[in-house]
Amino acid sequence: VFYVDYDLIKDKKLRVRTRRAGDYFFPKGTSYKKKVNDFFIDIKLEKDKRDKIPLIISDNEIIWIAGIRESEKYKASDGKKMVKFIIKEEK
Repeated sequence: VFYVDYDLIKDKKLRVRTRRAGDYFFPKGTSYKKKVNDFFIDIKLEKDKRDKIPLIISDNEIIWIAGIRESEKYKASDGKKMVKFIIKEEK
């Protein structure tokens, strides 16, 4: 589950895709950008799973690596309208 500040995405097109070369995002709790591939290495995500993780994209920016880490730039704050994203794994 991930909550996004509604005002940050209300007029933007949202998409879901897997990673691409050069993808980066701003991991929650940081003020710097990080390549998605480097992030996957840092968290020791197995190579065979890296191309299967969905990324939620807003206007070509990653707002959530689904089920793993959200973007600092899009996190919801108290007292704001929020959008709730839920991802479920189907077997």
